[in-house]
Amino acid sequence: MAADEGLFMFGDDLETILELLESDEAMEEQFVSAVSEVQSVELVCHCDKKYKTKGGLERHRAAKHSQNSQAPQLLTQSVLMEIVSTAIQKIKESKVFSEGIRSELSLYQYEVLEEGSEEFKNLKSLFEGHMKNRHVEKFYGKYYGTVPLNSARYFKGLSRNCATLLSTKVADCMLAFCKKEKSVDDSCKESTVTNSQTEKGWSPVCWWLCYAQSPQETFHQENVREPRSNGNLESRQA
Repeated sequence: MAADEGLFMFGDDLETILELLESDEAMEEQFVSAVSEVQSVELVCHCDKKYKTKGGLERHRAAKHSQNSQAPQLLTQSVLMEIVSTAIQKIKESKVFSEGIRSELSLYQYEVLEEGSEEFKNLKSLFEGHMKNRHVEKFYGKYYGTVPLNSARYFKGLSRNCATLLSTKVADCMLAFCKKEKSVDDSCKESTVTNSQTEKGWSPVCWWLCYAQSPQETFHQENVREPRSNGNLESRQA
């Protein structure tokens, strides 16, 4: 039986089960089909809830996490501070830029924009709009049409050249922040684990055999329900 070669994962019970099914070709086909649906992997949601099927995981996420995924990350003053600080650090660490610009930024203390200011509202609109539609080209088009042209108003205290450079780097860091938030929201890791069903007693196939067979298979059901502890099937029948 070639199809049986990949069914070793169910341990010692499998040999007995296959012996019971040898004489019934139709039942054997149903058995192999059922086994193929039983996987030795678990799908783990980011909340650590485990599922054996992709459908179960998707239903869980729709029921428990749909509101979180539908509500985009909002731009707050603390988020903006984090993005700007990251942009400043990247410029300071890159020797591509002149020493004068890096020195100016090393001494710069960013004053976060007031939430009611036009500049903050514009950045908020750009940020949250991208969190919803994920269209990079549209984001850059709108961003470069407003922020770098008025960079001195967004980054007060810097020279125009330095403020303009910082504004372009902030755009990149803002996109990177959005991407990170999206990946965290959608995260779902798949980890391969050892199927421990046989160690605990019944394997999934035992359950299938017990409840999927016809009433005429009662004798077989009774033998499959009890995992072998002493001897084999023939010794129990005797």
